[in-house]
Amino acid sequence: MAINFEIPVEYLYEMQRKLNTFDEVKRYTETYCQTQVESKKELIKWMHWHLHEREYTFIVVGAWYGTLIVPYLVNNFKIKKLILNDIDTSVRRILKSYTKKFTDNFEITHYNMFETSEWHKDLSEDNVIINTSCEHMRNMYEFHDGYSNVIYALQSNNYYDHPEHINCVADREEFILKSGLQEVFFTNEIPMKEYKRFTLLGSR
Repeated sequence: MAINFEIPVEYLYEMQRKLNTFDEVKRYTETYCQTQVESKKELIKWMHWHLHEREYTFIVVGAWYGTLIVPYLVNNFKIKKLILNDIDTSVRRILKSYTKKFTDNFEITHYNMFETSEWHKDLSEDNVIINTSCEHMRNMYEFHDGYSNVIYALQSNNYYDHPEHINCVADREEFILKSGLQEVFFTNEIPMKEYKRFTLLGSR
């Protein structure tokens, strides 16, 4: 089955009109810039290749506004439940309104998933944990999933000069080490203008 990357552009503009300040609009539009589109498409392509045709609970860590990842997941996978997590509560209004354009089968959470096991109650028989912002967070080997059946779909980069990036990696080898994954299904790098984006798919 072909991968569906379609996103109604009017949905993006509708959400943008809900924002109040220039800074909010600027950060919002960054979520669907060309580098973000290329990176998310790369991740979805390899998830589509490796995941079995069954229902999964998808948990997105650092969901932000969900502009790309939400429709890409809904369009291409069987979703038992979609859980969107971001510690930034200011994104909730837009994230909720936007996600409802695609599905009602979702939940938004704001706790720090590295520091609580509360989210373990949401895990099912088959789970996919997605983190496309590993450069903003602690090492994923510190992320405890309760020894559940989880496939990890991760991305990071070597863009050390960005002021918000606290945990970049130099290459794919360092990314694998920091991920804590014992079995790597796929790893790749995409050259961008100022940095490289690394993709990693695997399990513990």
